[in-house]
Amino acid sequence: MTPEDACKQLATMAIEFTDASFFKYVKAGDREVVDLFLDAGVSPDICDPDRNAAVVIAAQGGQKDVARLLLARGASPEPLLNRPAPKKDGWDKLTASSSILSFVSSVLIAAVGGYFTYSYNQRQIDLNRTQSEHDSTTKEQANKVLELEAVQKLIPNLTSQDEKSKAAALIAIQDLAHPELAAHLALLFKGEGSVQYLQQAASSGSKAAKQTAIQALSTIASAGSTPDAQLAKRALSSVFESTKASVLKITVTSSQSDVQGSGVVVTKDGYILTNAHLITYTKEKRTLSASTSAGTVYKPHIVAINEQFDVALLKIDGAEFVPIAFAAHTVQAGDDVIGIGYSNGTNETAYTGNVTQVSDDEITFYAPTAFGSAGGPLLDSTGQVVGLMTSKRDNLNVAIRTKAISDILMQANAK
Repeated sequence: MTPEDACKQLATMAIEFTDASFFKYVKAGDREVVDLFLDAGVSPDICDPDRNAAVVIAAQGGQKDVARLLLARGASPEPLLNRPAPKKDGWDKLTASSSILSFVSSVLIAAVGGYFTYSYNQRQIDLNRTQSEHDSTTKEQANKVLELEAVQKLIPNLTSQDEKSKAAALIAIQDLAHPELAAHLALLFKGEGSVQYLQQAASSGSKAAKQTAIQALSTIASAGSTPDAQLAKRALSSVFESTKASVLKITVTSSQSDVQGSGVVVTKDGYILTNAHLITYTKEKRTLSASTSAGTVYKPHIVAINEQFDVALLKIDGAEFVPIAFAAHTVQAGDDVIGIGYSNGTNETAYTGNVTQVSDDEITFYAPTAFGSAGGPLLDSTGQVVGLMTSKRDNLNVAIRTKAISDILMQANAK
């Protein structure tokens, strides 16, 4: 606060700007008014007509907050150390010559002096830290202003019909500001340029940029069958290209029919998780096949089946795969998730949606999945497996949590 503003504030409070008035509020312990006087220009080292420093008057009057304020505002601690001793009564005069009392007095004076010196130093340290924090906040606010000014200049590019210009503007906003803002603007303006930027950020950006970009793509992709949603779905499919190589089409053939679903590779040496109901739908003799997106067909065999969790463990011998990483954490209600599976047993598709509920063993999520996706992985926004898609319930999708899946893998010694 400037001295002029402080004087105006005192006048508004009907407080005279005089030394006598200042000492009145020092004695009263009114820290806020004393602070205003100091802002208005009163020296923290001011003395009253009897040459008693304000800090001494405050300390002797028991107004510790005011004394600390004066020290913090630059008052010298010397008057506290050198102030005259109170007048002695008869007993004091009688014992004044005592060497013991003299020793005790010197110790007390040293202790008090040390305390106030320490307090003064601490106040100076606190003042410096406060000033540093203030400077840091001021610098941060100035940077925010510069960010906003830069973004403001790029807004016309976001509203243009030039999609390349829109993508370039979003990249610039990510570099000048932060990925979250760029992702939010991409969601707001949409279009091919926005999806192009989000795909690039999701594929090559930092971890924070990747996560926000995938979440934004998931939101756009979940908007139904709009052109933007289709673009976002293709972008997600491209982002998770490496993940797609670890998702297989599972076909169970019997004399009655062929049943198709999905499976996910979980170890390098060919262990695969899929749904138990795909394997146990018939008691007849059956054959299994697992196909990659490149068209390679394998013949897996059954290792274990857990019908309680609707999980089956298969094994392909003599081949190496790139397994999908399992997430060490779980998702929460409201989180974006992505399921990958074979739509209608033919095309590998990414399904985007939101978690509605998480229990000990299951994740319930909403997404427009198609027949054939059961057995495919459910991914979080970083592309790690959080569950295995299994069925639908009350128009919602259900996935088995990785906690239950991990137990099954450990029982089967697949890890």
